[in-house]
Amino acid sequence: MSLKGQRTKSDFLEWERFQLLIHQLGRDNEYRFQLLIAIGCYTGLRISDILKLRWEDLLSGRIEIKEQKTGKLRCIELNHQLKEVIQNTYQNQPETALVFVNRYGTKSISVQYVNKRLKQLFDHYGIKGNYSSHFMRKTLGRRVWNQN
Repeated sequence: MSLKGQRTKSDFLEWERFQLLIHQLGRDNEYRFQLLIAIGCYTGLRISDILKLRWEDLLSGRIEIKEQKTGKLRCIELNHQLKEVIQNTYQNQPETALVFVNRYGTKSISVQYVNKRLKQLFDHYGIKGNYSSHFMRKTLGRRVWNQN
């Protein structure tokens, strides 16, 4: 495992494998990480911006966010598949303001926790490779590149 702030290389998932992973996570009641991965791969947001999302941001059908790294304002329309994952997660999670809240309910989960949990999930589902939270942006980027 890498140290905080250390540069690492992350792979991307093939689009079909990503969709299968989303389905498997939902089947296994891993709703929070199903939603996290779906938001990351469908929108291309950075993990720092995803972790700050609130339910009110997602339930409106569009995400309006000021990106932490660039300071740019982004407005993202949510697609049908992502809306389904949002509704499913919303129904199966306790009511909190933040979507990705820690176990104490006080603040959002950390990037380090996300990376650690992703590694565990990928080992569990037999996905080989070098993955970190950045794989979600790379997966969307590869999808766009393949489509064009």
